[in-house]
Amino acid sequence: PPREEVSWPDDLNKIFVTIQGGTKLPELEDGPPCPYVVSSLGSQTHITRTLGPSTEPIWDMEVAEFNLPPTDVRRRTNLHLKLYHWVASQSQLLGEARVPINQLAAFTAKPQECSCSLLRPDGNPLRGKDLQKSEVHILVMITRAGGSTTAPVSMFKGQHHSARPSPGAPAGAYLL
Repeated sequence: PPREEVSWPDDLNKIFVTIQGGTKLPELEDGPPCPYVVSSLGSQTHITRTLGPSTEPIWDMEVAEFNLPPTDVRRRTNLHLKLYHWVASQSQLLGEARVPINQLAAFTAKPQECSCSLLRPDGNPLRGKDLQKSEVHILVMITRAGGSTTAPVSMFKGQHHSARPSPGAPAGAYLL
């Protein structure tokens, strides 16, 4: 069945995304990845710092601010998250997730944590140790024009959360 279109007020125009961390990233041939995340919305892009080798990276304070014109919402723009491994002066795409902006309309009241399952470039789930799905954890807040410019901050420490599907959320996105 077709999804219901969400109507947003015109003054919702900013999305803050805090890249918190990753869990269950796969070991690579040369050991744990040296991960970083590229988040993008339309032509706007944010790149986290590259961390040392880890299958459970924590960025926590990496905040991306994106402008969101109302037309982007109507076109169902996706927030893209791409996880890369940096090795020998080059990047290797490990996995990616897409979160439809339309699904984030409920995140205007307060910051919400989401857990996004990653897919490999071939479309299959990215899996880490014991074949568990790899995830990137984000904190999302949508603000109004002229509203608070304080970005959401969490105390994510990479601990395991019991995630539950968010009502109407895209496949792979969970509220924690």
